[in-house]
Amino acid sequence: PIDVSVKTRIPRANLDGLKFFLLRVCPSITLAEEARYIAEVKYTYLNGKNEHLSCDKIEFPKIYMFLTGLWFLTSALWFTSWVIHTTSQPAVLLHKIMSALPVMQVLRALITALMWNRVSETGVEHKWQGVCQILATSFYKGVLFAVLLALAKGWGVLRWEVPVGERRTLIFCFIWIVVASFTYELFEGLFLFMLVFIVIIVLRLVFTSIAYNYQILLVQYSIMDELQRPPLEVATCLELIKIYSGFRGVMGLYVF
Repeated sequence: PIDVSVKTRIPRANLDGLKFFLLRVCPSITLAEEARYIAEVKYTYLNGKNEHLSCDKIEFPKIYMFLTGLWFLTSALWFTSWVIHTTSQPAVLLHKIMSALPVMQVLRALITALMWNRVSETGVEHKWQGVCQILATSFYKGVLFAVLLALAKGWGVLRWEVPVGERRTLIFCFIWIVVASFTYELFEGLFLFMLVFIVIIVLRLVFTSIAYNYQILLVQYSIMDELQRPPLEVATCLELIKIYSGFRGVMGLYVF
């Protein structure tokens, strides 16, 4: 039989990486009797000050709280920028939509900080926190690609209105990116093919739209130069050409 009347607790100590499990067993009543014992051992490794996180992750709660504050400041500055430019309604509308990007980053960083803080205190991660983090990340990616596609099509830059068909394209782009990203993260890479397929389609639309608008601007600049239009109009067209040329370069760096 096992003597369960004696319970021994090992004091907290530095074991230098070694782990010891002690089990006290009373001798059998007779030597001929075969004794079989089953023991269930539950243990929790802690760092100093009841820290459940490993040494390489102890600073994660502080890092993500810092990122939360940083993205919150970025969001405040961005909101201030479109409040100042309220005289240009289409541009302000585009700015409002783009404001979802830093807001999503604030939510992502805050949820991650709370998750790591709970793991630090209890050693347990709530599933709903992980789902919320994945959901915030998915919405961020959906808004990001939708905004890139809107800019590539020239909304708020070259034209104030977007045709109904292109609006539907933007909405479907947002929905499919959110769904693909959410399922990929939730099922730990099971839907990788769907995510890659949708991202490739959206990026193709972005690069095609950039190339189209870039060529249109080059033709406009050539016509303005031949007709000797006012210098301000020519300079504006040239500036737009530089913007879309830089946009194409940035998108190339983003992909590669």
